[in-house]
Amino acid sequence: MVVTYKIPLIIVFILVYLCTSLMQCMDVDMSMTDFPNDFNVFHGSFKDNGIYRLVQTKASQVKMVTYGNSIIESLASMGHYIIDIYVEEYKRGDMIIIGVTRACFRPRHFAKRSVYKKISNQFIPITPREKAEFIGGHISITLDWTSTKHHPLLSTALVNVYCKGLVWHCIANTPRGRRSAMLHSIFHDDEFEISPILNIDQTDNGCHPPSMLIARISRLYISPEKGSIVICIDGKLDDEYKLILPPTDDGIFQPKNIFQHVNGINGPLVRTECKNDNKLHIDISTLNTENADIVILANLKRGVWLYTQYSILPYRYSTNTFVVVENRTNNVIYQVPDNNTVVTHVDVFNHIHKDWQYVVVNTLRWNLGMYTEAKVIYKRVYDDNQNGVAYYDVSNFCTGPYHLMLSSINTKPQGDIDIHTIEDNIYRAYVE
Repeated sequence: MVVTYKIPLIIVFILVYLCTSLMQCMDVDMSMTDFPNDFNVFHGSFKDNGIYRLVQTKASQVKMVTYGNSIIESLASMGHYIIDIYVEEYKRGDMIIIGVTRACFRPRHFAKRSVYKKISNQFIPITPREKAEFIGGHISITLDWTSTKHHPLLSTALVNVYCKGLVWHCIANTPRGRRSAMLHSIFHDDEFEISPILNIDQTDNGCHPPSMLIARISRLYISPEKGSIVICIDGKLDDEYKLILPPTDDGIFQPKNIFQHVNGINGPLVRTECKNDNKLHIDISTLNTENADIVILANLKRGVWLYTQYSILPYRYSTNTFVVVENRTNNVIYQVPDNNTVVTHVDVFNHIHKDWQYVVVNTLRWNLGMYTEAKVIYKRVYDDNQNGVAYYDVSNFCTGPYHLMLSSINTKPQGDIDIHTIEDNIYRAYVE
């Protein structure tokens, strides 16, 4: 005799749901570099080459946070609440700190945040203060303004109802709205800035690194006007600075200072002593800067060149500042020679096919009662007597053709000038 049992349909559905949920549950393994599509991953950086990463997902998909075989935190059930999980990694060299945050936004608000430090193969709880000491300052969050996904602490707001432009700001610094206030309460003990801003230029860079704007930005406004951006620099009394990307007219790219509207300087500067705290170093070997006085516009693809500009905030023009341009891995390229010279920005041109680099130091020189623009052009050469690399001042040879080549770059296909032809012509003109 066979006995059969009828299982209620609702129980079958529950069992199937539970089995499916258990199968779908996974760990947030912070040793991984790739995550499933339903995980959002965002990147950033902090002081002394620190690397920041945030992994965001829902609690229903996660059973624990791990680092390889090491268990960091088990995520216990939080009932029927909708839970967001934020797992942050702070890494510098071999040192790793992991922050785990659970946040519920409805039906009621609550949050729990824990911080752990990797010691050997274990993660030991530490205090927020210890984490802050490890970070040593602000965290720069990457913003790709062409992407549809952004770090949850980044938000936008209309400037006003008549303007289509958006202001980007960091919720942790300036909360707006209920959800923003909740995130602010979670992350208020961290200091965030927005940098770099990726794909700032609308030109396709192809296989080359994306264009970007690098600065200590607390807020920025991207105008509907093409190439116009307004930024607020952290620590500069929230002053606003308008940037304009160097123009390309009729296929010709003309490098210009991104700060095109600057206040005049009345008279030569009075520099009494060259102290270290008065020196402003521009290191062209890196796209990183901890100095809030420097704004970097990087990787604009123009013709056969990748163009990068290191620009100094205009308020520093009239201060007692000595500018040093250097390739820190090798040597000093340029130093301000006297009180009559002000450095405004530095252009760097890297050829995309050949190992050619030119550096243009743009200055204002006080002469006959007024400031006039002047350029000093350097060509990178390889020299065994100069640690392998040296920068040659082309004014010792012939400046004109180099200036022409770098000040008007043809961006049209097959419109680029062959540098070998240029230099051959320079040589012929020189010897004749």
